Amino acid sequence: MKSKLWQVILRITCACTASILIAACSSMPQGTPAGTNRFSHYNDHAMALGKLERWHVEGKIAVYMDNKNNSGNLTWQQKNNTFDLLITGPLGQGYLHIEGRPGWVMATTTEQQIQTTSIDDLFADHFEWTLPLQELRYWVRGIASPTSDAKFSFADSGELVSLEQAGWQVNYRRYTQISGLTLPQKITIKGNDIELKLILKNWTNLYPLPG
Repeated sequence: MKSKLWQVILRITCACTASILIAACSSMPQGTPAGTNRFSHYNDHAMALGKLERWHVEGKIAVYMDNKNNSGNLTWQQKNNTFDLLITGPLGQGYLHIEGRPGWVMATTTEQQIQTTSIDDLFADHFEWTLPLQELRYWVRGIASPTSDAKFSFADSGELVSLEQAGWQVNYRRYTQISGLTLPQKITIKGNDIELKLILKNWTNLYPLPG
């Protein structure tokens, strides 16, 4: 079962995002960024984005691992603690559909369907590598996860340029302005044996928006 699922994931680039999915609080992580004013700017920004409970985003994902490069299209819907993630491969080569809520996760590919109790269990049982599953849901919003310490790097404007957390390096290459929020448009995430690149082209259905 592992080999079949691994082949599907490599074809369509899916490593990643199952990550995305786990709920959490919006309190700030510990960290010591350079520049109090810049961190204050980030803190205000993070408070607004920490309240963002729903979104729909479309884009692309690329996965670099074991000297292989795979890419695909990404559609991700988040509604509070419920998520629906679809990754499709180039030229229709395959797909990975992951949907879930607390206590229940289902993954569907062109070859099989897997049901389990959590994203962590899904990857532990059916994948041959690990990902920062709890953190990614925060990183795609341009904020650090509240679950562990983080180190920050800021631009002169106060925007977050990079953060280090849970053994991963997250670099923000580009932002976009959507409905009063500054959201990432291009992100690179590097671990010991994997690199992910996300291009988030279209953020919609954002809720709640800044008042």
